[in-house]
Amino acid sequence: RGRRMCGQSVESVCAEAFANGPATIIVKPSNGSQGKDISLVQSGKDLVQAVHSLPKPAAILQQYIERPLLLDGLKWDARIYALVLATPPRSDIDVARICSGRAYEHTRFVCFLAMEGLVRLCIGAYEAPKPRNLYRSTSHLTNYSLSKFSEKFIHSQDPEDSDHGTKRTLSAVLRRLEADHVAGTNAGGMWAQLGNIVRSTVDAMAPVLENTSFDPEFWSGSEDTAALVRQKYGQCFHILGLDVLWDAEGAPWLLELNSAPSLDLSEVV
Repeated sequence: RGRRMCGQSVESVCAEAFANGPATIIVKPSNGSQGKDISLVQSGKDLVQAVHSLPKPAAILQQYIERPLLLDGLKWDARIYALVLATPPRSDIDVARICSGRAYEHTRFVCFLAMEGLVRLCIGAYEAPKPRNLYRSTSHLTNYSLSKFSEKFIHSQDPEDSDHGTKRTLSAVLRRLEADHVAGTNAGGMWAQLGNIVRSTVDAMAPVLENTSFDPEFWSGSEDTAALVRQKYGQCFHILGLDVLWDAEGAPWLLELNSAPSLDLSEVV
């Protein structure tokens, strides 16, 4: 679960975050990237301090999954990519309904999930979060930007190798998990889980995207711009990057949705 602090006081967020007792919370800057300024906290006092130490006192809070599915004793997640296409509304009536908010007409977003992804492993052995190890970001966070400069980072040149490398192909890792009978996983089922996550995520985005895209107010009151958007809407596409983690029971969790995922080829995987 995640929550963005939008106009809430830190104190009210603390009360909610720890309402059910002790918990580990990931604190991320709301406008951050590449793992910068991310911290883990386990108390209200530390949460307040973490938020106030950010460059801007705005944060995204996430519940830490304390029993992740491990690979070679390391925490890992998967970066997957989805291509989202939009087809134009069927008529001006559809546009009016979308803008008015009276009814939501789906403009037939079409999503394609790339059948390959990247597995990113931590470079430090996993330990359940405790006060003595919360600072060990490379044991809890898989961000490539945090680990690539470490001497522990292992480069792999073989995309079929599921046993070596800090970055591995998702297809190879899923085949290995299935072969090893880990948590009852199977590659087909895990790809189906990813497809459901992509579908649910885009469905959640669609109403906001459609309501704003055709609304002149979003374009500083420009009717001409809104009309151009309506005209060109069916020519638009976007590539999304989604970060997914599986827990020890094999359940997937969406960690992040990246609207501008890095597509740099810094190495062959």
